Amino acid sequence: VRSIALAKARSVEEHCEQQRRQQAKVDEAKRSMIQHALDDQASALREEFRQALDGARAEDAELQSLAADRQQKLEHTQQSVVRLQEQLAVVRGELQQHERRGAA
Repeated sequence: VRSIALAKARSVEEHCEQQRRQQAKVDEAKRSMIQHALDDQASALREEFRQALDGARAEDAELQSLAADRQQKLEHTQQSVVRLQEQLAVVRGELQQHERRGAA
């Protein structure tokens, strides 16, 4: 009777150990699947961030180009204003000379 009880106890222990090993395999498989999913998500987020960064850099380059173009146009306009002011001074001088001659 005692040997039967010991055999049953061993059988139960073996069964429990087998269940623990199976559960450990299941747990490891779950851990592996979760880690793989997290790795995929991290990779996707890195790619999304890279694309957003590339877009921001392209937009920044475009804005800098527009700013440089506007600066160039502003400088050209300022040069035109200076030339026109110089021409106006010449015309005014000529007009004053003409008026002095006409008055004389």
